[in-house]
Amino acid sequence: MKKIFYLLFFYHSLALAQINDVGLTLGNLTDFVGNVQVDENGKKNYYELKPYMSFFIRHDFNESFSIIPDIGLTYPMKGASPNTKKTIYMIRLDLGYRFYDFIAKAGTGLFMTQIKGAGGTERLNNGTSYDEFYLPAESHSARNYTINLGLEYFIIPELSAKSELFVFSMFENISRQFSYSVALTYHFGEIHVN
Repeated sequence: MKKIFYLLFFYHSLALAQINDVGLTLGNLTDFVGNVQVDENGKKNYYELKPYMSFFIRHDFNESFSIIPDIGLTYPMKGASPNTKKTIYMIRLDLGYRFYDFIAKAGTGLFMTQIKGAGGTERLNNGTSYDEFYLPAESHSARNYTINLGLEYFIIPELSAKSELFVFSMFENISRQFSYSVALTYHFGEIHVN
């Protein structure tokens, strides 16, 4: 019964809402900047190729403020091992403040990382010698909540460029991590739902 109530509430809210913008974003995500070792020499990641796509709607409260739910995923690519595949699913909810040709954003999100593998082991250097490390034999996932900050610039009314910062474990000094994205967004414009 509770689920039906929430579903009806969501449908009713959507029916009354005016969607001021719908968009499709194509960009690149760099995960945990400076904290992931990318080769045997100890080189860290400051940029990595991890294409993503997301879809959003924007509802304006007034001329300046809006709410922007966004859902997306990265292209499935090899994980830390070439024998695994990694996909990141993102659900975000940001508040936007529009000024001139910009929208400043702040909000929260949920990042779900899925890693799939065929199982087995892989022989890797562990610093002073080599060891066998197990590869996942099935799908595993991890969920992380984020604090999001971003800035979007409208090049023309239908096209914008944006950069976003995602803070993982915001209140934990030891495990706090940062990821960032750069992207282009195509804006389809206003939709009236009635």
